[in-house]
Amino acid sequence: MAAKIDVTSESEWRALIEKIVSTHGRLDILVNNAGISGSSVGDPDGVEGWQRIIAVNQTSVYLGTKLAAEQMVKTGGGSIVNISSIMGFVGRVNTVHLGYMPPMLNATNAGERDDKIAMTPLRRIGKPIEVAMEHWS
Repeated sequence: MAAKIDVTSESEWRALIEKIVSTHGRLDILVNNAGISGSSVGDPDGVEGWQRIIAVNQTSVYLGTKLAAEQMVKTGGGSIVNISSIMGFVGRVNTVHLGYMPPMLNATNAGERDDKIAMTPLRRIGKPIEVAMEHWS
């Protein structure tokens, strides 16, 4: 079954998933494969171009994954595959991945992180002073 949808539209995602479930009884696999390059949006350095790239390349993956996973949980699971671009290896930017920091005062998931914290290099929650930027005059 082929379907054409606007992958940036939550309502179109919902309608597609409903159609799949009504036709096949369940959803077992999602492959997120939509993507566009900067050359497809006119001015990729303008806000509108940026927003379109983010909508297609990131928001669509969020929507598809969230909505498909909700359906898959109802029937015992499934598989989600995200196709990525080679551009992830071109023109890289250095990033810092801080790991887990103390929960915010209004956090509700502090106790749910212990197993994940155990898999970090330090095997503990970070301290704010360890990531604070020092001000030089």
